[in-house]
Amino acid sequence: MPRNLHASATTRPRARITQKSRLKIVQGDDHEADVLLIPDEDEEKNRLTNLVAGVDAEDANEHHLQAVLSAHSHQPPAARATRGTTTTEKARHTAPQAYIPTPDSTGVVDNYKDLYPSDRWKDPSSLLATSSTVEEAISNALAEGMTYYMDERDKEWLDKNNEEGRGEGTSAQGSVSSTRTSSRSAKGKGKEPEASHPLIISEDEFELVMGLYEKVTHEKTEYLHHGLENGMTFPSFQEYQETFSTALPPPTFESFTVPSWIPSPSRLTQIARVIYPYWKERRLERGGHRIIPILNFDESDTLNESYVCFRRREIKAVRKTRAQQAPASDKLLRLQSELSYPLEIAKSLLERETRKREVAQTSQQVWERRMGLVDLKRKYPSLGDRADEELLVDKEKPKKSETVRQPKARAEPGAPLRVLEVAIRPSERVSLINEAIET
Repeated sequence: MPRNLHASATTRPRARITQKSRLKIVQGDDHEADVLLIPDEDEEKNRLTNLVAGVDAEDANEHHLQAVLSAHSHQPPAARATRGTTTTEKARHTAPQAYIPTPDSTGVVDNYKDLYPSDRWKDPSSLLATSSTVEEAISNALAEGMTYYMDERDKEWLDKNNEEGRGEGTSAQGSVSSTRTSSRSAKGKGKEPEASHPLIISEDEFELVMGLYEKVTHEKTEYLHHGLENGMTFPSFQEYQETFSTALPPPTFESFTVPSWIPSPSRLTQIARVIYPYWKERRLERGGHRIIPILNFDESDTLNESYVCFRRREIKAVRKTRAQQAPASDKLLRLQSELSYPLEIAKSLLERETRKREVAQTSQQVWERRMGLVDLKRKYPSLGDRADEELLVDKEKPKKSETVRQPKARAEPGAPLRVLEVAIRPSERVSLINEAIET
């Protein structure tokens, strides 16, 4: 049956033919037969593409996207907002139940002027350009991006700790009683009590210790969050004590230089012992993850499936055949030969100039020796000899004698052999004749 080119002009329903459809044989001029549409491969491909416009075919089955498309197709035309609809009319429509979740970025900061004052920064006359990272620009930054930055909660805990360290806000009796209670409970559980008396800690020391805790945990137990889910115990302070009890090596910092304000190992260990309970508490609240959240690049994370539809795309490598590789290889070989030729010329020029310099140095040395010989002959005339004067002048190199080659004569069969005379110069011939006359 021929393909129906004017199917859009008919109002009758059209049945789509597949490999499982049963075809009806139509004989004669039966105009009452159902109009069948044989789908075109290109049209089918365009239809599927338009169905999930802007999304890869691999992500067409994402349930959030399918829910939105299904809700949009079942929505009555009257409820859809047109281009000329005003904002008031749009607000009358009910919010769609199906949507694709996206991060919320509608937050507004109340104290924006306090955080970013207008007189703090002035635009330079030229553009700013830098290739250094944030850690490289900070003198106290830890390596591998493990620098810790305080937040409001850390500031509150640090102020409270410093007040207790100075004896403000709490009584000494209360601190002693709490220490005794904790030690008794620790002894009852069979553990050694961890003495953590409040100390006065600066903000830099606090960020350093918190960053070292994060760094050591990442190096030893990178997947701590998975271990805690499977019943793993949280690392004790003894596992970190070795790091704080020894001097910090330069590779610990991004600048490979230990800052001068770093406290001694004994002082650093005391500070780390005081901060450990607070760091452990915050780490457990995060489920074992880092306190400062980082970007999640794990695309197989099922908990983050709402963003699978918009994940990063990786370009697939195109399969190359020999026909495609041959021109590229020829071009590379030609490029290699063209680049090697100038290199050889440059090497030859360098060798020539080097030899010229050696010849000039040798000529200078010969000139100095001749000057010394002339001065010696002037001082002692009796040592003079005419043969020495030849040493003061460079001898001309004798020219090579040019030998004239005679063409070889082919001997004909039966012809007598002819003796060929050797060709000599006229001056030599004249001298030979004169010698023969004299003799």
